[in-house]
Amino acid sequence: MPTDAGVSLIEVEDAGARECSACVWREQSKVLRLETIKSQILSKLRLKQAPNISREVVNQLLPKAPPLQQLLDHHDFQGDASSQDEFMEADEYHATTESVITMASERE
Repeated sequence: MPTDAGVSLIEVEDAGARECSACVWREQSKVLRLETIKSQILSKLRLKQAPNISREVVNQLLPKAPPLQQLLDHHDFQGDASSQDEFMEADEYHATTESVITMASERE
């Protein structure tokens, strides 16, 4: 069963003949897990095989993510709130616990 990387289980076994049996088993398990995951993804997408598209097409279709530092600078939360009171006012929209009632029960 060849993989996308071009390595088959037989090639892994041949290369593993020089290695310990645990290493070979681990590598075979890894290859089988990856193949299973790939087939499940393709099945859920109702595809028989992985789409063949170039990196240029992917770069054109996917939006560019802003750099991390730009996001951190834009959403700097440390300087936003001037006091704890402002935080409490904004949080009053959500429910707060005022009392808790517990009921005792007999041991069984």
